[in-house]
Amino acid sequence: MAESNPKELIFLGITIYTDKDFTRAKEYFEKACKLNDADGCIILREAYSKAIASENARESIEKAIEHTATAKACKSNDAEKCKDLAEFYFNANDLKNALEYYSKSCKLNNVEGCMLSATFYNDMIKGLKKDKKDLEYYSKACELNYGDGCAILGDIYHNGEGVTQNFKKAFKYYSKACKLNNGEGCSKLGGDYFLGESVTQDLKKAFGYYSKACELNEALTCTLVGEFYRDGEGVTKDLKKAFEYSAKACELNDAKGCYALAAFYNEGKGVAKDEKQTTENLEKSCKLGLKEACDILKEQRQ
Repeated sequence: MAESNPKELIFLGITIYTDKDFTRAKEYFEKACKLNDADGCIILREAYSKAIASENARESIEKAIEHTATAKACKSNDAEKCKDLAEFYFNANDLKNALEYYSKSCKLNNVEGCMLSATFYNDMIKGLKKDKKDLEYYSKACELNYGDGCAILGDIYHNGEGVTQNFKKAFKYYSKACKLNNGEGCSKLGGDYFLGESVTQDLKKAFGYYSKACELNEALTCTLVGEFYRDGEGVTKDLKKAFEYSAKACELNDAKGCYALAAFYNEGKGVAKDEKQTTENLEKSCKLGLKEACDILKEQRQ
């Protein structure tokens, strides 16, 4: 073996270490470290300064090598590895370094890094500093075509959270989110058209966006589409379809959807009348937290 090769020194050191010849193994790690091999240096720190039990040596050493390799890759601008490094620091409760590497991964166009930076900043730092870093990270995520980032930006501008309230900007970001098949974005667009916020009220368009959101499994919008069909708003009245959308909403655990479904079974509209199904759907609606359903069940049992 060429002892000038630090990786071969490390491999031999690991073999000797796991055979419990700790003193001799340390010599090989020291030689590797002196040859400026970071893996050798970090193994020295992990395996010796912490007095790790011999039976856990290989696992600890492998983790040390993996961490070092991850840090090297991040230094070489590997965005995914920077995110992994951030998670390593986060799990070690080193929040400063966690945010630093989440931020770096975002700058390298890793969308998860952007979202994690935004969430991290919003949950742990916002309020301590009066700036808009979370907005910056969500904006980058949206630029990278991540629908959740665009939808959250829409909410920020819609609600005026740390920015001047701006319905037009909110609409713009909801639109992009919906184009990226983000159900929440489509749902919010439907709401804009239904209420006439930043756009002319248009029930037909509201119905269209709510329908797309329902296809993307946004539970509440399935209930709303059912109501459109039930009432004939923005679409031709169709009780069978109203029932079907209410059923999907209930399957997706929307309390109001289950309540509407119970009403269809109770009245025999869009489906055959069924007392058992009425009760079961009221019970589910109640369990999901809808007081009206609980009140009806309470009255029935008195």
